[in-house]
Amino acid sequence: MSKYVAFLDILGFKEKLKKLKQQDAKSFIGRFSTTAFEQWENMSPTLVEGYIVSDSFILYTRDTSTQAVSQLLTLVEKICQQEFIDNGILIRGAIAKGEFDRVEAREIPSLRKGLIVGQAYVDAYLMEGSIKTAGIALTDEVFQDIEAYVYPIDCFRENINGKDICVMRYFNFDFLNEPENIINFTNMAIDAGWIPHYYNTLYWALLNEKPTKAISLFNGIVNCVNNGNPGENWRSLDMFIKGAFHDEVNTHFQTRFLAFLRSYIVVEGNDQRFLSSRTGNEERVLRYIDSCGNVTLKQISLGVKLSQATTSRIVKNLVKDGRVRITNNGRVQVYSLAVINTNTR
Repeated sequence: MSKYVAFLDILGFKEKLKKLKQQDAKSFIGRFSTTAFEQWENMSPTLVEGYIVSDSFILYTRDTSTQAVSQLLTLVEKICQQEFIDNGILIRGAIAKGEFDRVEAREIPSLRKGLIVGQAYVDAYLMEGSIKTAGIALTDEVFQDIEAYVYPIDCFRENINGKDICVMRYFNFDFLNEPENIINFTNMAIDAGWIPHYYNTLYWALLNEKPTKAISLFNGIVNCVNNGNPGENWRSLDMFIKGAFHDEVNTHFQTRFLAFLRSYIVVEGNDQRFLSSRTGNEERVLRYIDSCGNVTLKQISLGVKLSQATTSRIVKNLVKDGRVRITNNGRVQVYSLAVINTNTR
């Protein structure tokens, strides 16, 4: 019988397993399965079944109805996001459509096996390993069904070996830009040695977002890497920058990242010098004011993730230089750009 089958796998599990002792590995898998089960219980899907095998989660629908695929996609997204929040786990997976059956085999009383039969599982299993980001690949047939059902889905196309593959995105900007999620993501990437998958995940999270959002996210990551002491953590920052230009990192990500790095360079005549962190912070403040318009000091501080004292000092200097103007809005002072500054775009 034709069904939708999802194969979900922990990204980088084999490398992580090498660093864990047996008891720690057992605890890790236990947390993974507990989170998945809790999401299942919270949603209580009526048309989806599944089970966990080691670091993999296999979900399958009872039929190919609109309701079935809707339940499957919603459950997959919830599991992927919650695994990241609870356990610092990135999930990569795939969904295929086709024949699928689970057969119980009990040849020996003390031995119980679950046998998987069907091309849909094979397709999902093989496709999962082909994508280079944290996301859920969809076969063309699955994507066409979703479009026909007019089901809203956040997805993008990734070119793999010359073929465009549709990938469902559960890691969008709004989700990743939560302060705790940025910290969690950055620490995971550092532990993994900034492998290409992390940069590609960043790229797809920023897809179709404004440049100011990319700069805000990159600054958040840099702050996490520096961990309040850039003088001591420069090696970690070097690793983050160098890793971005690995051959397997999306070239469009590299273009956006270069634009971010250029924002920290000032040109004076024929000289190019890296700005001090102070000047870099001024650029961040200017960009934020430019993108938002009239904003309060508190809003600027929250937006650029600097203390109010630091933000106040920077804004005061910008007002003094004539680049930012103050307007009294009732009892509150708001700030906006005095002139269009092409260096802030």
